[in-house]
Amino acid sequence: MSVGLGRNSPVVLSLGKDNYEALIERHGQWLRWRISTKCSCVKPVTMQPDIHCPFCAGRGYTYTYLKNMISYSIVMLFNKDGILELENTLQIKQAELIDIYDEKGRKYPTAKKNCNYIYLNTPNIPEKGTYFTIILRKKTTQILASATAEKNDMGYYTVPELLNSRTNIEGLYQTAPSDIINIGKITDAAGIEYTAKEFRLNQFRIEPTVDPDTEEEIPITEPVMVENVEYIPPFIFVLLSQNLNKGDAKAVEESNGDAVCSFPYECDVSNDDILTVLAGSYTQKDVICRSQIETDTIGADFVYDIVSVKGIIEGEEVEYKQGTDFILVGTNKIKWLENAEISPDVGEAYSITYHIMPTYRVVKQIPQIRTSENQRLPKKVVVKLFSAYAEKAAVNVQKNNEITKKGINSSI
Repeated sequence: MSVGLGRNSPVVLSLGKDNYEALIERHGQWLRWRISTKCSCVKPVTMQPDIHCPFCAGRGYTYTYLKNMISYSIVMLFNKDGILELENTLQIKQAELIDIYDEKGRKYPTAKKNCNYIYLNTPNIPEKGTYFTIILRKKTTQILASATAEKNDMGYYTVPELLNSRTNIEGLYQTAPSDIINIGKITDAAGIEYTAKEFRLNQFRIEPTVDPDTEEEIPITEPVMVENVEYIPPFIFVLLSQNLNKGDAKAVEESNGDAVCSFPYECDVSNDDILTVLAGSYTQKDVICRSQIETDTIGADFVYDIVSVKGIIEGEEVEYKQGTDFILVGTNKIKWLENAEISPDVGEAYSITYHIMPTYRVVKQIPQIRTSENQRLPKKVVVKLFSAYAEKAAVNVQKNNEITKKGINSSI
């Protein structure tokens, strides 16, 4: 029977930065992190959003990915050559050196970085054992050189290599898709090049080209190849709602939050950012109106897939087909296709049943202290379910009231 370490045990556990980050890596979950930006609909004086805004759905914030991240490292000088060795990882090798200074605050503006080494390039090299603080700008984006895309039944092509797994056994433990943000080149088997119309998770959408002579569509020839795919992998953070320590539990209670999220120090997760857990989903239903712009915004933030979309045309219920009449774009928008067989008119309501991923909004940052070794430990924030936040803020209340007033059939 195993016994925990007692208060007076001679064994000392090291709680340094490396151990904390190893715990996050081992016990964390795949999360999709998006930073918040105030929507243009927010009024400058009252700071109130437009509840009819088609871009933010009345929340006052829009969300985007983070391409770069500032990283802090503390490294000791082991020799008199003036060379500092950093971690031998791809992110560190590709990172840009922003600043460097020693424990006395002296900066080294002539320092140069090459791969995972930093050359101080100064005649006055400090003594061995001197600690340096190194500030780097690391890319969160990565590049996939080439891959074969697979066509799915939602009007998209999927890049299978961008599905992340925590083990080498496919489908075991947890998998999560990366987010494609750009593709350098897309070609089919006939050598025809295409430009992606939409990106969604590890998927993209292309449309057949038109023959300039006959003005007829040229069918896409399989297989479709992609090159230089720029993408952002999901982050590994720890999200806890039970067995919190006294300080974290108090912070959750004071902020009326639902959980605490821990993450590496270099990830500057801030208030109003959103975190989506990329494991498990639940079903939700909503009624929305066809807007005047190209896309309609769904009330939930992260819609994983759509089960059904139904409406009323000439008094009869119809079901719209995904990939033929509409597609799901971004995280929560429906785009009606130009060549759709049927679609609702502007202002008409339709019902939608969909699977949603649990999404949280950051409501408070929890202050963290450093260890005696001056290491920057992982940080924490209090988070609240995004759907609960939207309900409290009365998002879409007026819109739904207007739908009721119009007497929309409740069966859709």
